[in-house]
This record gives sequence, C-alpha cells and structure tokens, in this order.
Amino acid sequence: MKKQEEIQIDSVQYVYDKEFEKQWKAYYFSLVKRELHQLLQDGGHHEKNGDICS
Repeated sequence: MKKQEEIQIDSVQYVYDKEFEKQWKAYYFSLVKRELHQLLQDGGHHEKNGDICS
C-alpha cells in the first residue's frame, strides 16, 4: 500500500512540475519579448541609420 501512495505522489508532482514549467516559460518569454521590444524602440531612437531595425 505504501508503494502505491508513493507512485501517486510522484505522478501528481510530475504533472504539477510540467504545468509550472509551462507557465514559467510563458512568463519568461513574455519578459524577454518585452525587453527586446524596448531595446528595439530605444535603438530606433538612438540610431539614425536604422541598422538595428533591419
């Protein structure tokens, strides 16, 4: 009986980890996108020839 409980706990932990990982990645990539967008905007203002945007 103890063995089955451990397996159930492990599987729940695995599902939780997968869900957490998915949310963390989505959050992380949204931060990266926002940062990249900000850099491109700043670069566009400072660069006269527009090399960064091409």
